[in-house]
Amino acid sequence: MKKKRRRGRCAKCKKSKLMTRHHFLPKQFYGENNSIVSLCRDCHDRVEKLIPKRRMSKQFYRRLIYNFLNGGA
Repeated sequence: MKKKRRRGRCAKCKKSKLMTRHHFLPKQFYGENNSIVSLCRDCHDRVEKLIPKRRMSKQFYRRLIYNFLNGGA
């Protein structure tokens, strides 16, 4: 089943585009969770490149996303 994407305002770049859902806590390590932010595809791809390929603490991921949304990367 194809996921629906809706237009909205990206939490990072503030542009109105089709949104994707980014989990603060990677699903591969923490499963489904409600820690989600809406990002456009470009910003989603950028933040994915910052995420380590090994499991880190929940605090690490939250800080990474907070820094990304507030001016980093």
